[in-house]
Amino acid sequence: MALASAGVQVTLHVNGVHLVVLPTQDFRNLTVTGSEFKLSGNEVILLNSTSATITYFTTGLSLNFSSPTPMNMTLLIPSGYEPYSVFPEPASVYFHSGGIYMSFYTPNVTVILRPLGQQYNPYVPLLIAGLTASSGTTVYLGFLLMRQRRRPKEEVETEILGEDELDPRDRQVLKALMEGATTLSDVVKMTSLPKTTAYRRLKRLTKMGYIEEVRKEGKVIYQVKRNERK
Repeated sequence: MALASAGVQVTLHVNGVHLVVLPTQDFRNLTVTGSEFKLSGNEVILLNSTSATITYFTTGLSLNFSSPTPMNMTLLIPSGYEPYSVFPEPASVYFHSGGIYMSFYTPNVTVILRPLGQQYNPYVPLLIAGLTASSGTTVYLGFLLMRQRRRPKEEVETEILGEDELDPRDRQVLKALMEGATTLSDVVKMTSLPKTTAYRRLKRLTKMGYIEEVRKEGKVIYQVKRNERK
């Protein structure tokens, strides 16, 4: 988390759009990776890609992002902060030591943050800065927060949906398969990853087309596709 004097560091992964409207013009040190860009007021215009990572610092805790069309968006809420109100309901939430990853597919997202330190009460409807959070979204998010805080740290992983790039754990699992692992148990032994993490990575690699899942004699076998062995 950034120092209080520098504000909150906001990291936003977007996919499928050329224009992203940031909450306000109260941002500093804005960077964009994955695409050249043009900044017009609080509008970030992606010039040569529809997928990019936007990072900046802000002193505001009310974040609203929008685009002309629905976008795949993953927002990283930095450690030291938690979502106090979220609309609409996120498609997925992943927890990591670096913060909370919330994924959406929508043209508009509003997230209100608050510093950690207060007990989260998911049953109280919230009214902040004119935004009324639905009790359904509040209860849903509160349930996820409490459930994930009870999970062992080794089971918590970063997994950003909508990204085509492999992260270190994906590559670790893929390398194990290339070196002879064929089952989930093999991957766990060769990578020392938690079983749940290895399983999710295998499913992710299958979905991305790097490997294929084959059933042989009642067992699930994972195989690297030929074009990925090169």
